[in-house]
Amino acid sequence: MLEGAKVLPLMQLQVYINHKHRGEMMQYSKIYIPTVKDAVQESEALNYRLLHKAGYARKNAAGIFSLLPLGNRVLQRLISIIEDRLEAFDIFEIFLSPTVSIEDFYKNIMTGKKSAKELSIGAWHRKTNIVEGIRPRLGLLQPKVWEAIEGFKLLENMDALNIEHNIAVEAYRKIMRDLNVDFIEVEQLSWKFSGEWDKVFLLPYENGEDSIVRCTGCGKSTMVDSMACEAISQAAEPELELKMEYTPQVKTIAELTEYLGVEASDIVKTLIYKGDDKLYGVLIKGNRELSEAKLKKTMNCHVLRPATAEEVFEATNSEVGFAGPIGLKAEIICDYEVAAIKNVIVGANKTDYHYMNVVLGRDFEAKTIADLRNCDAMDKCPECGVNIQLIRGFSLGQVRKIGSSHTNKQELMVINNQGSPEYFYILDFELNLFRILAAVVEANHDDVGLVMPRQLAPFDVVVMAVHSDNEVQTNAAIQIYEDLNALNYHVLLDDRIDRVSLKFKDSELIGIPLRITVGRKINEGIIELKYRNEEMQEAHINNLTELLLTNEAEHVKET
Repeated sequence: MLEGAKVLPLMQLQVYINHKHRGEMMQYSKIYIPTVKDAVQESEALNYRLLHKAGYARKNAAGIFSLLPLGNRVLQRLISIIEDRLEAFDIFEIFLSPTVSIEDFYKNIMTGKKSAKELSIGAWHRKTNIVEGIRPRLGLLQPKVWEAIEGFKLLENMDALNIEHNIAVEAYRKIMRDLNVDFIEVEQLSWKFSGEWDKVFLLPYENGEDSIVRCTGCGKSTMVDSMACEAISQAAEPELELKMEYTPQVKTIAELTEYLGVEASDIVKTLIYKGDDKLYGVLIKGNRELSEAKLKKTMNCHVLRPATAEEVFEATNSEVGFAGPIGLKAEIICDYEVAAIKNVIVGANKTDYHYMNVVLGRDFEAKTIADLRNCDAMDKCPECGVNIQLIRGFSLGQVRKIGSSHTNKQELMVINNQGSPEYFYILDFELNLFRILAAVVEANHDDVGLVMPRQLAPFDVVVMAVHSDNEVQTNAAIQIYEDLNALNYHVLLDDRIDRVSLKFKDSELIGIPLRITVGRKINEGIIELKYRNEEMQEAHINNLTELLLTNEAEHVKET
């Protein structure tokens, strides 16, 4: 039974039924539900094929989808589930203009000196996100436009932040489990709080856009840019003579390996970054990918981004593609692996030239040597030393910590109990509603159609007469509709004058958890109940309410 439902005595039920306006009924014939029996092209993602067949959604253009009445009902129920979880720890919905960011909002409410006693303050809102530059190919898992929930909670100190972070993570777990969504709980180095970890809830998916590593031993899961990689010992090899090589228009690692006939691991790339107001040259082997999360932690900067072409020229006096550490006008940060090898190839800070046989300590110096690279399948788990596996997927949501150094940059503070100003802490979170919907659909279907979780289905029950033009059957179906509606069930009355077999197929395709059918046995007071993926059972109409309440109690117990 739905949370908060009221069980009315039969006499009250009858009064309610007699006075209820029949025009308020949710009638199938009045709702746009364009189910189709044939799937769209197989090239479409599974989630969209299922949503299209069930009449939930339609694609308007590549990566742009409209939710039809059923799809929108499911979205609203999903939001309601999330809202209940958020309100349980005092985070309430607000409306924000599309021109106002959630960060702008909490900056605004924290203007002036507020007392620490006024914290914690929490809020969330719905947000429409638009992204360009992607090739959308996986339905609602990878759209150009999608709906999300984002919010925050402002907190007085680190202890409060840790407590609220744990509460939020547990709420996320409950949401995903309630919806029967397969997920991996992943740790990621925080971008806004040095030394802390964010939590990412990831849907495992072969073609996903995110990469994580999972230890095959202890099971620890980490984003690929956040797992610690071991330092490597200095290689024992003779130092060769430094020389410059002419490499016309050879700018990329792939072009350089082909031109010089070397391996990518023999090359060291110099990546120019701007951290706060300072330029850095970041050295990493040519066959590796830089972890910006690790770099930001190492630099301990507030804002990090790749340098512009103008900034690259400022640091190198050359075109992009020829940066190197020798003579670089930027602070040099070097990955452990680079520090462990000699005689490498680097850019010469001169257009169309590279240096050969470069040695750290002889030809240039590095201010910092640290773990800066993404891990790969050859690495071992830093916790237990066992092999790792790489998994791809999509982020469904994140819970992040934002430290006082971030609020310090924005001059946001409160007055503590001693009367002194201090910077506060922020719990920040986001949920991708379209991805969660797509994940639910892909996890809850069979060969017939959708098998929606009870709390998320567009309707809890569909009621139908075998013959809609039969007055006795139709009146009984309406009576059942009214009874269940009074008990706060979400009920759909299939009033279409059509073959009952077609109605059966549509209810299964849509994924409604329970179908109640009124047929010729209604003269004996007998109706049929069919739960999705269960055998049909007969029941007396007078016992229906009691039977459903018993079934709901059993379902709650199982859950």
